[in-house]
Amino acid sequence: RWHHWLGLGFGLLLLSWVMSGLLSVNPWKVFDSQARRPQVPSLVLTAGNTADETQRSLRCFASAGIRVREMEWLSLGGERYVLGREGAESTRLLRADGDCLPFAAHDLDALRAAGERMLPNSQVGRSRVQT
Repeated sequence: RWHHWLGLGFGLLLLSWVMSGLLSVNPWKVFDSQARRPQVPSLVLTAGNTADETQRSLRCFASAGIRVREMEWLSLGGERYVLGREGAESTRLLRADGDCLPFAAHDLDALRAAGERMLPNSQVGRSRVQT
């Protein structure tokens, strides 16, 4: 008798686990919003034209005393950046244009303009800088 109750309990647990996994991948697009989606520009880099930039970025990080384990190229508002990660909590952001100075902050108006370009015919209603 206890065997049946345990089987029913674990069967319900298994069924709920499978259903939560199924719903999390949204196979039938039931949970999709009908709102417009932002147009995020893609940054295409190929190995052939970034070798010099990669070496320069590595030299910049090394001159700052950062032993980079991972580098990530980012783009915002048409400008390219290189994010270098040394470990779990140590990062540095550099502009990809050549200077080795650490990146401090974006211009707020440039951020607003980049946000508005992501969703045409829209405006940024309110913005706040968090420090």
